[in-house]
Amino acid sequence: MADTKRDHPICHAATCGQADFIRKLVENGADIDFKDVYGRSPLALAARQGNFALVRMLLSLGANLLSYDRLFHRPAANAASQGYFDIAVYLLQELGKYKHSRLDHTIMAEIQWVLLYAAKEGNEKQIRWCLSKGADINFQSRGERCTPLCGALLSAPAPLRVVKLLLDRGADPNIPLPGQKFSPGWKLPPIPPLGLAVRRDESLQIMKILLKAGADARACEVALFDAIRLKKATEFRLLVDNHADLNIRLVREPLVECARQSDCQSIREVGLRIDDAAPTRELAFPTRICGRPARRRLRHDKPVNETILPIRSHVPG
Repeated sequence: MADTKRDHPICHAATCGQADFIRKLVENGADIDFKDVYGRSPLALAARQGNFALVRMLLSLGANLLSYDRLFHRPAANAASQGYFDIAVYLLQELGKYKHSRLDHTIMAEIQWVLLYAAKEGNEKQIRWCLSKGADINFQSRGERCTPLCGALLSAPAPLRVVKLLLDRGADPNIPLPGQKFSPGWKLPPIPPLGLAVRRDESLQIMKILLKAGADARACEVALFDAIRLKKATEFRLLVDNHADLNIRLVREPLVECARQSDCQSIREVGLRIDDAAPTRELAFPTRICGRPARRRLRHDKPVNETILPIRSHVPG
């Protein structure tokens, strides 16, 4: 019962599939669109459970197809988020019965969510259906800002075919996921699709496809770090051959030093050939220092090396 509100039985009933009990509650004045703590209506909860019969019954009782939750998911998107694409398509068809120009945007927004979850599930048939309806192949969801391509690389069971399909349909191989917190006070840069691909079992094939589609290896420092960490020598060499930058500092030391200290001989050999004199850049950067914003004082719009400290009067000894 983790995603239901404890103080109203209609949400519990929708989650448990108790159709007769829900009907009695509605007949006695219960709000059919009552939202739980996550903002989900009984229709959304039934859709998340894959209960097609209950979804139809709730619609016959007047449930609102446009009710959205805290993630801005309507019932169709809630169904898709759990892999119930047949229910999602049915709910979208029900929405389409209402002839109103303002609904076109809402329906397309729901189709975009369905596309994202289809990519995450690796459902090629559903991806093709969404694209045939005009969905944006580079749609980025609210909050996590995840494209269908990144979604497929994150969680599709066998992402290779899905990645090929999305790239063939025009997916941008350089739109990254936003940066994540690496450790307290430090933040990593955005992770592009190449950085996600190196973590998958079929990493080498996927990376070759992404590079062929125009992926920029120069922006894949996190991928280099993961290749070193996972001892993927072939993937590491592929990134370096495509101009990935090893002269970049990860918190304390350049990635080239990580490569030289690797247990993998092939990675170590590549690291030993890198020029030590090349300038380094920061991969992880401080977000706060001692509880204060990590920034330097500007003088005439130019940074100067001054410590940002309050001016204290001299105390005589």
